[in-house]
Amino acid sequence: MRPVLTTDEMAAVDAAALASTPLEELVERAGTAVALAAVELLGGAYGRRVVVVCGKGNNGADGRVAARLLARRGARVAVVAPDAPGPLGGGDPPVDLVIDAAFGTGFRGTFEAPLVAPGVPVLAVDIPSGVSGDTGAAAGTPLAAVATITFVAAKPGLLMGDGARLAGQVRVVDIGLPPGESAIGWMEGGRGQFLLSSSWAALLDRNAAEVLDLLLAAGKPHGLKVIGGRSLNSMRLEKSFGTWAREFRPIYGPYEAGLGRFVDLKKADFIGRAAAEAEKASGGVRRLITLNVDATDADAIGDEPIYHNGEVAGWVTSGGYGHSVGKSLAMGYVSNAVADEINGFEVELIGERRAAVRLAEAAFDPSGARMRA
Repeated sequence: MRPVLTTDEMAAVDAAALASTPLEELVERAGTAVALAAVELLGGAYGRRVVVVCGKGNNGADGRVAARLLARRGARVAVVAPDAPGPLGGGDPPVDLVIDAAFGTGFRGTFEAPLVAPGVPVLAVDIPSGVSGDTGAAAGTPLAAVATITFVAAKPGLLMGDGARLAGQVRVVDIGLPPGESAIGWMEGGRGQFLLSSSWAALLDRNAAEVLDLLLAAGKPHGLKVIGGRSLNSMRLEKSFGTWAREFRPIYGPYEAGLGRFVDLKKADFIGRAAAEAEKASGGVRRLITLNVDATDADAIGDEPIYHNGEVAGWVTSGGYGHSVGKSLAMGYVSNAVADEINGFEVELIGERRAAVRLAEAAFDPSGARMRA
């Protein structure tokens, strides 16, 4: 169960944080998270064209930090006001990304967002501007985002009403603030996501424990045992198995992700066929790889930069320790230009670059013999 904070609850979290942490530090953390998400969406920063829509409040401050960091990485960034004339992203060459940092979850009023040129993706900061943080109701014409970076915890307005449709993929980023107590929680199920009151969440937890006991009792003759999510993560990294929302996302193509064998181009026309054919012909712009990282005190978890011969070549999507093979492993995307290299890689962990070697096959049971036994 993930916490969901109303605007009042989030305001209390912010107020408590400001008692010990300067506002500038919190804004720097949030803006850095936005910049990293933008780099991931863009597949890099150098040479990319980005427009950041910044209001006058803290949301706009987050956007300006992101703009500065993206420019430092070589992106061509323009910062515009919320009332800037559109369409944003038109012209030649076109814009690669629009970052919506106009207004935050506490916005009151109506927001008529500037038009964005067709095909230009939008990354929202905290919530699509003009959407209520508590109800998800849109006031005006907010921009539809492909992804929203929100801080500390999800907000109700991202999960219901117009907000659920406009937010795209919601990603909660930890900027060092504890969420505290929340009146509602967020669950993701096989067919969607659910908001539950704390009392219903407690009831569900009790029932879930009873169901688990029944399953364990029924499975005991068959050797059924409980293992944790971290164990599953460790084992799938050893097999170089990707997971949805990390290695497999709409921003990655099937051939880039190593899933081209599941695309049957012999079929009649289907949604995405033209894009799949083009990606297969070109090879895409990046490729998913697995790295053995020379690390003993910390492992990658995701979003760390991957270097090759001293230059940023990509980013980590997920990582951890492979207990069966005794290796620190990281999966991530790198540019095609270096994807076939074995040596020369580095992964930045806690501010220090650690040498890494690309694995040509899975670290554990590469032939799959154990799986078929």
